Amino acid sequence: MATIIFQPTEACNASCAYCYVVHKESRVTKTASVETLELLFVRINEFLADRPNDRMGLVWHGGEPLILGPAYFEAAIDFQGKHCPKTSARIRHAIQSNLTLLTGDLVRILKKLGVTTVGSSCDPFTDLRGLGRPADAAEYHRRYLDGLELLKREGMGCGIIYVVTKPALGKALEIFHHLTGLNVSGPIDFNPVMIHDGGPGHLGITAEEFTTFLGAIFPVWWRDRSRYPDVGPFTPLVRNLLGEDRKLSCRDSGRCADLYLNLGPDGRLSHCNRSCESGLLDYGTIREKTLAQALADPGRNVLRERSRILFEGECRGCRFWSLCHGGCPVEAWHETGSFLHKSSMCAARKDLIERYVEPAIHEGGRDSSP
Repeated sequence: MATIIFQPTEACNASCAYCYVVHKESRVTKTASVETLELLFVRINEFLADRPNDRMGLVWHGGEPLILGPAYFEAAIDFQGKHCPKTSARIRHAIQSNLTLLTGDLVRILKKLGVTTVGSSCDPFTDLRGLGRPADAAEYHRRYLDGLELLKREGMGCGIIYVVTKPALGKALEIFHHLTGLNVSGPIDFNPVMIHDGGPGHLGITAEEFTTFLGAIFPVWWRDRSRYPDVGPFTPLVRNLLGEDRKLSCRDSGRCADLYLNLGPDGRLSHCNRSCESGLLDYGTIREKTLAQALADPGRNVLRERSRILFEGECRGCRFWSLCHGGCPVEAWHETGSFLHKSSMCAARKDLIERYVEPAIHEGGRDSSP
């Protein structure tokens, strides 16, 4: 299933210290016009009408998408009904939000779009995420919890992404217990921070530090995993190693070249939200190109070639190739200036598996799956 990551606005009510928008030279944020929003659904219908067996994922990203308010999302519902009468059942909406602007009206509208689980981000133990400028971390977390409770009351699920930064090191278990104590129905994912050019380098972490952070959590999660939600990267790693589930994240799949497309607020098409944030892999505009043309853009060839080049080169003989495929190409570009190298976080993945995951699996036997 191809997925469009739609960034309808760069605007956000929060100021996260590592966010690329906060560190842009221009503080003027862009928002997609209603015309661009309508054209998106025209393009989606074109794509699906030509592919009667395909589905299309549409992830609302940001900025903070909920800052656009109910009317914008109502317009999306209207445009989908107008332009996708025979294909709308094959559109799968999802959304990533900080939850601090969530209201009952917005929940109702998200349900109409078919959203059942909201992806969120949470950091209760550092002052790196906050509302306004200067950032108010305490108010952010209070309103985040209000939004989370609203989702629960309305019968909607929620997942959490936790971005691991330098200040989080040494607090791994405290963070893990807090996040799992929120009793969310969706997964909890731990991701290393990615620092953009000109960003706060002092917040960055090394592969070794990321492994140490995850290594402090894994034994606790493993021992009582039946009562915890899915936790990334642990759950997918264990399931893959046991041969139970071959699903991998976009970063590790080695197939992102053909599956993702980012639409920015100015109508420009890029590969994913990470490449868009970095000014990489520009595929033109949605006014000039259909989605099929953008997904077939020659600029993607470097990503298609990447897997072969890494398999024959830097990753040659790695027994974890099927779990990693060299990691995120945008991470590799930030580290080396080229997509054709593996990410340094591959070392973290390998170390985590060999030091923690494999010994636990071998000790517990095949009945030890999560």
